[in-house]
Amino acid sequence: MLNIEMDNITCFHYCQNLKTLFLGTENGEILSFAWPNKPLNFAKNEKKLKLHGGNITSISVSSDLKYLITIADDNSLCICYLTFVQNLKRIEGL
Repeated sequence: MLNIEMDNITCFHYCQNLKTLFLGTENGEILSFAWPNKPLNFAKNEKKLKLHGGNITSISVSSDLKYLITIADDNSLCICYLTFVQNLKRIEGL
């Protein structure tokens, strides 16, 4: 079962090419899930990455499918390199 409250979700982005759903939360985390997910076992496929100190307001994937870009209420922009479809890795210093 998905281990988050729906009211904690502040934004989402679905990348059809990667078949991945990204959710932004009010506490600055990005959650990613394989989607569609068969069987529907979100907890097993959920990946978390803490990127911001506040509410994430926007998520996007670059057109070359290499980067995840997020913006948050803490006045920060974060760019993450997508190393694998199911794994996010933060680029330090950006």
